[in-house]
Amino acid sequence: MEHQFVFTGGLIMTANRPFSDVPELDAVKTRIAYMHLSVSDNEIIAMMRNLSLRGIRKGSEELEPQECFEVCEFIIKECLGLNRLLDLRLFNNALSDFLQHRECQSGCHWHDLVSTRIKERPTRIREAMTINFRNDQKRDELLLAQELSKIDDREERFRIWQEKTGKSEQTLYRRRKQVEESGFSDSQLRIEN
Repeated sequence: MEHQFVFTGGLIMTANRPFSDVPELDAVKTRIAYMHLSVSDNEIIAMMRNLSLRGIRKGSEELEPQECFEVCEFIIKECLGLNRLLDLRLFNNALSDFLQHRECQSGCHWHDLVSTRIKERPTRIREAMTINFRNDQKRDELLLAQELSKIDDREERFRIWQEKTGKSEQTLYRRRKQVEESGFSDSQLRIEN
């Protein structure tokens, strides 16, 4: 059975590679509007910074704009220092590495994880940490966040938090929320962890 119809639209086709140098494909290229898009590092940097402005959600976790910018600028510095091409997949994966470290689920700093991605080989780890150490660190942060919730002065609360953890104010409130959602009291956190 034969079907016919009049097509008045247009087609847009994309590919990850340019056409090969084959006569048949050269003939196709002369009949269509063919263009090769090559994105520069400056354009990728602009896009990564633009994405960072809004903050990024990964699953149930949220990264604040400052956290995204920290990851973005680290990638830019590392890639340009190694003359490696930038790409948005690297940025996306590096944000996952940052989250893993932030939530005390990795045995090394996120810088080490991202450097390994960029260099595509194992790198020297600045400071290895056991998972037990990281679990203890998170428990201590949860306890501290719970204790600091009793302080009314926001600036004082953050000053103490940053002095003891070196982490952002957003992480303080994230830890407070985790304590509230868990429903554990101060004594339960100490015993169960």
